[in-house]
Amino acid sequence: MNRNPVWYYNIVAHPDILIMVDGEEKAYRARRVSDEEKRDLWPHLLSMYPDFDEYQARTDRNIPVFSCQPLAG
Repeated sequence: MNRNPVWYYNIVAHPDILIMVDGEEKAYRARRVSDEEKRDLWPHLLSMYPDFDEYQARTDRNIPVFSCQPLAG
């Protein structure tokens, strides 16, 4: 697949999201990171989910990575 999944377009259109953290929904704002930020974050992402490397190798698509910052409550 050379297109981003539907969830990507939903987050781009509506970056204020809810994420379940320790059984509690919390509000965040999602921002797609730059390619430079992604390069710096990639080792950390692989430490949490090593299959990301294999997934990226199987596609020509630049897999999007988002940073989610808590919204003030």
